[in-house]
Amino acid sequence: MDLIRKENPDFLIVNGDTAASLVGSIAGMYTDTRVCHVEAGLRSFDLFMYEERNRMMDDIIANYLFTYAQYQADFLKTVIGLRGKIYNVGNTTVDVINDFKDKIKKPKENGYFYMTMHRKEFTDYKERIISVFNAVNRATMAFKKQCIFPIHPRTLGVANEFGIDFKKIFNPLVKVIDPVPVFTSLSYEKYADLIITDSGCIQEEACIFRTPCVTVRENTERPETIEAGCNMITGFKEKNIYKAIDTMLHKEMSNYKIPYGKYGVGKRIVRILEKQCQK
Repeated sequence: MDLIRKENPDFLIVNGDTAASLVGSIAGMYTDTRVCHVEAGLRSFDLFMYEERNRMMDDIIANYLFTYAQYQADFLKTVIGLRGKIYNVGNTTVDVINDFKDKIKKPKENGYFYMTMHRKEFTDYKERIISVFNAVNRATMAFKKQCIFPIHPRTLGVANEFGIDFKKIFNPLVKVIDPVPVFTSLSYEKYADLIITDSGCIQEEACIFRTPCVTVRENTERPETIEAGCNMITGFKEKNIYKAIDTMLHKEMSNYKIPYGKYGVGKRIVRILEKQCQK
């Protein structure tokens, strides 16, 4: 907060729903600096999630609420007690994918699933881990697809604690690799036949890439991806995960409207804040 007071910025911009975003929001509040929350309005309505608690407090503190989709803007209008102005500007990921498209290159693999699993709702329960892995094993064999699985350190750690041996639990079609850089991950996402994930951001990226997505969770804060028809929520039962993989793998993905707006999200945010500086 000393740095904020020293620099005296017009705005403090926080992004997402991490602990860092909440710390930034609180610092802005206690230094009377106007807080801008980018990615406002997301809700899973699951208070077990740390991210849900963080995003709720970010939204309450913020002076300016920038949403990624109209769904979130409409929701925020129903929340009592918000002091911030609501602007639906679109998803900054659209800008990232367009600005760095030269770095999103086709991988050497063809005809594959791409899987990321790391959330505590998954890693805290051995039976859920085994259920998901069994479903992926079954799907790769049934559809003759390789599965690329960059394993998160949390997932690797708990798998070791639970005594899960990847060499024994996975068939040869499942390729467990080290975590990959962001543009490698985006490349795998864009060219995958299907994504299996519990990540929030990857649900958005899959929707933008028009890659069918199966989300292994009980809920999502990105319901616009479900409504668009590019994503399915499965829960953690093996049969439901497999059924969703089968459904989404054979679904036509060219017809839906991407709900995240057009390129230029960052510029729209800047223009809004420039106008606010004049007030």
